[in-house]
Amino acid sequence: MATVAPVSHESHTVLYEVSWRTYLELRENLENYHLRMTYDQGALEFTSPSARHKGFSRILDLLISDWTEELNIPVRGLRQMTCKREDIAKGLEPDDCYYVQTEPEMRNKLEVDLAVDLPPDLAIEVEVSRSSIKKMPIYAALGIRELWRYDGQILRIYELVDGQYQSRETSQCFPGFPVGKAEEVLQKISTIDDTTLVRGFRRWVRKTYPEATGD
Repeated sequence: MATVAPVSHESHTVLYEVSWRTYLELRENLENYHLRMTYDQGALEFTSPSARHKGFSRILDLLISDWTEELNIPVRGLRQMTCKREDIAKGLEPDDCYYVQTEPEMRNKLEVDLAVDLPPDLAIEVEVSRSSIKKMPIYAALGIRELWRYDGQILRIYELVDGQYQSRETSQCFPGFPVGKAEEVLQKISTIDDTTLVRGFRRWVRKTYPEATGD
């Protein structure tokens, strides 16, 4: 029998003693498409992201898209793909996820099954409210080699080393990615329209990095 415990902050609700089958049924129900779900061995958290949350996520994805396009970095982005594995009874949806170093191996995969396929190289979590279920151990168990966490002010980078995430100053997936500049752009959300923000970032990349294509 599942029991419910409401959680404050950004519209979180937690269920306990939820079977894997029930989790899949809830996840695949089209009525729940707008919810993010985090599952960890029977505990299931539903999150309804706020407009602020979605705004940060969208701009960060656009910055990465501009960065990879201008520097001609092959990448496959799968946005909020459900990352799950029944054998460890864990699953979640990142705000964004990307295949970078392993993009060639995953290029022709129309569907991704982490029971047999490679996990994304990079996942991004926007954390403007506190979740009840700790997500970093889930990402680690899924084998996602790099995790970015943004709390509304600071963008932190973590690399998976021997099953644990360690803080890093720079990204291994996107060497040279301007973390400080990205933070600066994200702080301007709601003061400048998205188009102007992203175009400004693109111009800055072209000016700062000679290898940028400028196409």
